[in-house]
Amino acid sequence: MHESYVLATKARRSKRLRFKIYIWGTFFLVLLLSGFYFLRTLSVFRVSVLLKGLDNGEEKQFLASVQTHIFNTFLARTLGQENYFSWPKEIPPISSRIAKIDVSKNFFERTVLLTVSKKNLSGIWCAVSQCFWFDNEGMVLDLAPSTEGQLLPVIYEEGEFVPLVGAPLFPNGEFSVISKIMKELFARPILIKKLSFLRDRQEIVALLDSGLTLRFSIRFDPDVSFAAFDELLAQGKIANMNYVDFTVQGKVYVK
Repeated sequence: MHESYVLATKARRSKRLRFKIYIWGTFFLVLLLSGFYFLRTLSVFRVSVLLKGLDNGEEKQFLASVQTHIFNTFLARTLGQENYFSWPKEIPPISSRIAKIDVSKNFFERTVLLTVSKKNLSGIWCAVSQCFWFDNEGMVLDLAPSTEGQLLPVIYEEGEFVPLVGAPLFPNGEFSVISKIMKELFARPILIKKLSFLRDRQEIVALLDSGLTLRFSIRFDPDVSFAAFDELLAQGKIANMNYVDFTVQGKVYVK
């Protein structure tokens, strides 16, 4: 008799506990859903997204890319793209052309400011009928448009090598020599018609408007080569030359 009474008491207590859990669970669920609803619908949480550091016409594509990267969480998808709490405090670079993205959120002004810092473009590298932007470290940033009218240097590579966006043009640091050769060439009073690169020979070839061809090796520092080139310029001898070869360290071959 006593044992039956104890079992019945435990059953009633268990039933009351389950009922309380159900009530409180329902309460918290309704509270949570209500909170999400008010966060999503109240205008006080709606913000305007401002962009800084982009060129005209880039804003729409940039926002689409950003939204694809950051609105993949439950909170962001639930609250929507115009909600203050959907936007994170930090956004990593979303493409190889971007160095960083600074996020500045202002609750009282209801704004989210995204300041985009791009990598500096150093030139255009063309290979196998495609052209690519590259930066001062030789990193391939993106496909480049037509090279006509560009103020940046354009290098045409002969061969079958195809640059990959987001990858370096050279894995072993050779680009530092190429960058120096380009800098030295454009610092001199000459007009360059075309720059070519021969990967198999590791050479840069510069064709001048005058018809003169200059060849430089990227296997060694070009300081000695340009010192010799400056002597030829100072003596006015290049006017009668068709070809100058600096590909052997410490020597100059002319024609």
